Amino acid sequence: MNDGHGTEPVAPSLRSRSVVLALIVGLLLGAMSAALLGGRPARLAPTGADGIAQTDGGPGVPSAPTAAGSGAAAPSAGGLGSPTAAGPAGAGGGAATDGAGATSSTPPTDGAGGRPPQGRGKGQPSVLGVSCSKLDSAGVRGVTPTTIKIGIGLADLTLLEPVLGPAAQFGPQQQIFDAVLKALSASNPLPCGRKIVPVYEKYQVLTEAQSRAVCQSFINDEKVFAVITTFSFRSPLCVTQENKTFLIDQGYQLYNDDFAQSGGRLFGLDPPVDIWYRLWTSWVIERLAKKPGAKLGVYYNTSNPERVAVVQADVLDVLKAHGITPVVATSNAGAETLVTGDPNDPAAVLKFKSAGVTDVMMSVENFMQQAQREDYHPRYYFAGSDAEDANSGRFDATNGDGAQGLVWDRVNDYSRGVAPTADQERCVRYATDAGIARPRPEYGQWNLTMIACDELGIVIKGIIAAGANLTTDRLVLGVRTVTSWPGYFVAAGGFTASKNWLIDESREAQYYGACSCWKNTTDFAPLGSYQ
Repeated sequence: MNDGHGTEPVAPSLRSRSVVLALIVGLLLGAMSAALLGGRPARLAPTGADGIAQTDGGPGVPSAPTAAGSGAAAPSAGGLGSPTAAGPAGAGGGAATDGAGATSSTPPTDGAGGRPPQGRGKGQPSVLGVSCSKLDSAGVRGVTPTTIKIGIGLADLTLLEPVLGPAAQFGPQQQIFDAVLKALSASNPLPCGRKIVPVYEKYQVLTEAQSRAVCQSFINDEKVFAVITTFSFRSPLCVTQENKTFLIDQGYQLYNDDFAQSGGRLFGLDPPVDIWYRLWTSWVIERLAKKPGAKLGVYYNTSNPERVAVVQADVLDVLKAHGITPVVATSNAGAETLVTGDPNDPAAVLKFKSAGVTDVMMSVENFMQQAQREDYHPRYYFAGSDAEDANSGRFDATNGDGAQGLVWDRVNDYSRGVAPTADQERCVRYATDAGIARPRPEYGQWNLTMIACDELGIVIKGIIAAGANLTTDRLVLGVRTVTSWPGYFVAAGGFTASKNWLIDESREAQYYGACSCWKNTTDFAPLGSYQ
């Protein structure tokens, strides 16, 4: 393994491996290829008017308070290790439910819009107007006066990690989460001295049945209060809609309708697929405006109805609204052709070349290789995890040179010799202090550690904001007070009453054939338009 900075392709041997390995590598290291080519069974429920994070309006799902509605601005939640006071959930008054029909009165603030001093146990001062000596957790699954049971779902790649190499290894996942949880609990004490009790389950990332089985185990067997999953948890509605339980996931393969049907109980770090398509398209439009005479080609797979609908609404319709009519090529081949090569790729290449297409969206590796054989060299555009250095070994180094990317994870810095942030160093130190070997930045174990800090940190801040009288809906409202999160694996961001995914920033990257790597070319800046 190269110990320099991006002078050696990452896991180049993966190009000859089976589709299952390729899909898992993509998911593990950040690629959205599985979602782009195959996805999951279509869900046709409509989204809200703004297309994002709409609740289902069902019982027990109140809207998050805004600064204007609460009478005081909810302070933003600080980063890990900085227990800043988060505004109380439901500060505007009224009743919050626990998702099962039980109600609890919303306690007042301390009079200044902030959070009163925390009690640490029975007989201690009250928290958010509720006496810690009179806690009543009856009817709230997974919550006792002293504990909060949380299910943590871990992507199961145990059998494949030895085959995939060091770039794709997560390391001791449970021990990493335990170490992060221990450190964060020490610096961010929960109301009334409660402690989080984690329960772990593993799930296969490519089968929805595995995710559903883990959901049922968490809810029916372990009786957890809330659920955290690392990435690509394929049955989010089992947790949020069917069992009225809070879930936070990295965000891979989540769609707008997952959020719309979740009753507001689903949270993600990265944006849903629909949103990142729209972000990506808006960004490409800005690039094309700087290239007089450019002609755009869009190549996409039609084997999954949900993906076709997303491409139409969030790529093609957006382009049309800006006066751009792309040359379109499609393929109905299944996801199994991701590595073996889509038989439609040569035809798409010839169509684009003969039409004079200069810029291409939604291409895949085999398309780029076919283009190289035809001496066709367009400018490629990628977004999200498809433009991350840890996954760059799958690109054609010659034809891909100069490809442009839009990213919102904290990636592509190692390849250009940029050190991790101070927050990231603190996060990885939680693991190394527990005796876990330090991983190489931006490889699988590093990314998992950062995800643990993001997800556990957000949940802990949400519980603190929810206060002593903890219910599912108060946790939802508490998490929505996390409006300024620094980001450890992802860019900085925050949640709102209508946005249950985190990131608020992105930056640009470029692929360099000389090192077979992506490097960031701009600093983080506010997201572009996705409405």
